[in-house]
Amino acid sequence: MRVPIRLIEVPVPGKNQLRMQEMGVRVGAQTFIVQHSAYGGLILNIAGARVAIDHRSAKAIQAEVMA
Repeated sequence: MRVPIRLIEVPVPGKNQLRMQEMGVRVGAQTFIVQHSAYGGLILNIAGARVAIDHRSAKAIQAEVMA
């Protein structure tokens, strides 16, 4: 079962911020985790698109479970 989540904090370096926002990885985005990688990364489904997040960024992103 995929649990929907909402991103509440997405701390990324300034040089990557615009690109992450273009891919939909931004505060308030509604998503769910499709897959966990062996090294701690994630694959998120954001608006029907799959977005891979490396382990360092995944550890920094904060999300809440949507009711």
